[in-house]
Amino acid sequence: MSVDTNNLTVLLRQWAQGDRSVEDEVFEIVEPELRRIARRLLRREPGQSMESVDLVNEVYMRILKARNQDWRDRGHFYALMARMMRRYLIDRARARPKVIIHALEDVANWLPGQGNDLGLVLTIDHLLTDLEKESPELCQVVELKFFLGLGDRQAAQALRVSERTFQRRWLDAKVWLAKRLGVSNAAKHSG
Repeated sequence: MSVDTNNLTVLLRQWAQGDRSVEDEVFEIVEPELRRIARRLLRREPGQSMESVDLVNEVYMRILKARNQDWRDRGHFYALMARMMRRYLIDRARARPKVIIHALEDVANWLPGQGNDLGLVLTIDHLLTDLEKESPELCQVVELKFFLGLGDRQAAQALRVSERTFQRRWLDAKVWLAKRLGVSNAAKHSG
């Protein structure tokens, strides 16, 4: 980890306290990781004409306009940026004509991350909205695994929990999704 990356939490806190002079430095540090997140999200969006740099810039500009962001640390920052990117793409997808929202049963085939049908992406978003109402912690777990593409260790660090705790939450999230989908084996998928 570079010195700049280690310094990111400090810079984010300065930014949250109103120090706008650190914005450029923050962006320089986070841009490579944000592009990786954007590329991963865009791969799941069929027919998407947007480039990762455009998605990063669009969402980052929205963050710049926001005031008083409470960035706890770098993991929190990346998780929120990924959520904002996902929300932006979902909003764009909803604005497109001829999007078919799939029945929840169809999502079971997508859970391991093998599909990229736009209707399925929208259905997953609907599920995550419901999950967030019931358990924000489990919703974060799903977002970190699917949308950020983090491994268990990285995701646990982002949430500041042990890897074992993260794995238990991941299992709980898969069980919740399986119950919602009416699928008995969705929670058995690895990953």
